[in-house]
Amino acid sequence: MNRLLILSFAAALAACTSTATNQQKTVATVSATEATLAAAGRAAVACMATPVCSAPALKAQIKAAYDKAYNAVTAAQSVADAGGSPDMTAATAAIVALQNLIPAGA
Repeated sequence: MNRLLILSFAAALAACTSTATNQQKTVATVSATEATLAAAGRAAVACMATPVCSAPALKAQIKAAYDKAYNAVTAAQSVADAGGSPDMTAATAAIVALQNLIPAGA
């Protein structure tokens, strides 16, 4: 599941054509990151409904990781909305950290 999310993110980035303006590429990148976060969030919610992720400590870690990823994506969106070019490193890293907390097959 994690690899699928990362691949979908990469595919969305590849969809940016060379003729697109920097702002269009920024919007596409932020949108792809938001979609990846949404998918990771759905996977996290599904995981927490299973016995695999029923430990309160794991649930707290997943929630904290989601909150961190959400805040990073929101910050990137704010920069993009202001016409800037956000550094997506923090958002991407936070999403990957969230994905890594979700056990395979959960």
